Amino acid sequence: MSDASWYVNGAWVRPSAARVSVTDAGLETGDGLFETLLVYRGRPLEAPRHVDRLLAGARRLELSIPESAQELLQVIGRVAAATPGAWSRLRVTLTRGDGREPTRVVCAHSYVPPGPELLEAGAVAWLCERPALLSSDPLAGLKSTSYQRHLRAAREAAAHGAWEALLTNEDGELVEGSRTNLFVRTAAGWLTPPTTAGCLPGIVRALVLEAGWAREARVDRPLLATARAAALTNSLVGWLPLRRIGEQRLTVDEEVRALRRRLAALRGVPDVALRAPEGAT
Repeated sequence: MSDASWYVNGAWVRPSAARVSVTDAGLETGDGLFETLLVYRGRPLEAPRHVDRLLAGARRLELSIPESAQELLQVIGRVAAATPGAWSRLRVTLTRGDGREPTRVVCAHSYVPPGPELLEAGAVAWLCERPALLSSDPLAGLKSTSYQRHLRAAREAAAHGAWEALLTNEDGELVEGSRTNLFVRTAAGWLTPPTTAGCLPGIVRALVLEAGWAREARVDRPLLATARAAALTNSLVGWLPLRRIGEQRLTVDEEVRALRRRLAALRGVPDVALRAPEGAT
């Protein structure tokens, strides 16, 4: 990346010089929000949607920042334009700061998308036994930096050899993955848990719903047991099929793969299943 390619509290800095206060509320109490964007050849995907979600969350937390939505979009565009290579991961972090002003950081890192083997054969998910989320939680639906519930679930899934953890709420409904939204295909078509269950209103989730490829519906364990196929979505992986949830085997058929290709085309990116080995996400 070029010099002074990151944005920290109104200033452009070199990545090696980026600093925040050790008394920052994001560090001390997890009081903040973040967004993760996929960058393809210098273009940040769905940037207006990410900024809208970030600022809506900031209003919920009564956290104001000096930048307008348009100014944030310009910052994101400049950071994205400085990224080398085809793929990058851009992060916007907003916290309550150190008592003087809120902290705003926009930075980017190299990224290797999931490769053909994972995208074609499908990933494995683990359904966590204990409810992890409350649909009435004040943080429900926010992309909060207070992320321990999701990280703990992700570690549980990894201990069982799974790529992702699936979380439930107090009513036994499936809500989301630790870093993804969930879609299941049943006799009623493709379904995804509603935001009233407590899930994050994912950006790629919204694209799939707006395209008419799926609809919101309550997904509980009995319904999950009837699922013929399933997939995960987020801004980095796009549409990732599941071949198994725990011991439940799922189909990764042409319909599932076609949705991945259609989503990639909708987002204006190549179908990465045709090119790269799997890398870190």
